[in-house]
Amino acid sequence: GIGNGSTQQFGAEFAAGFTAVSDSLKNATNSSVKEKEIKKTIATLELEMDIAAANMNYEKAAEIRDEILRLKKGRKK
Repeated sequence: GIGNGSTQQFGAEFAAGFTAVSDSLKNATNSSVKEKEIKKTIATLELEMDIAAANMNYEKAAEIRDEILRLKKGRKK
């Protein structure tokens, strides 16, 4: 199985990746480019949510799920 150290490392990598993705979304000015970035972000977050759940890190998986829902809700406006 995957130990706690791997889960913590995943958390640090997730935070770094999420920050980079958030920055790229802020810098996207063209709406079609921004939509592509949002779709890419959602796909990445869905994968990370699945990994967190597989590692039994349900709290992290729920946080990621909430972020996915926030992004999806923002796209509908």
